[in-house]
Amino acid sequence: MLALRIPLLFILASLKSYGIFASMGLAYFFSTMFGIFMLNKLIGVHIQADKHFIRKSFKFSIWNYLSNILANVPSLIMPVMILNLLGDAEAAKYYIAAAIANFVLIIPDAIGIPCS
Repeated sequence: MLALRIPLLFILASLKSYGIFASMGLAYFFSTMFGIFMLNKLIGVHIQADKHFIRKSFKFSIWNYLSNILANVPSLIMPVMILNLLGDAEAAKYYIAAAIANFVLIIPDAIGIPCS
């Protein structure tokens, strides 16, 4: 079913980069619908959604995504600020130092993640 992305890509090619994205998204959507249909038809599994749980999870998730965005903003803005204030060479030096620092901090960050 995921092979549908190729013919969909030809159909949606006029949309350029959005067409690539849409063809992949539609292929995954059709694959999911086909999988749910086959589970229902062959095994008798009925998929149901718990609206209360989805609403509760969405409230938690939206705040979690927002906090992650706010936590990542400084590291995303600093290279742009340095580029605008100091120029190309200094921005490149900053980016190299930041990449090395991120590489060194992979293990402490992984240890600090709770396993629950």
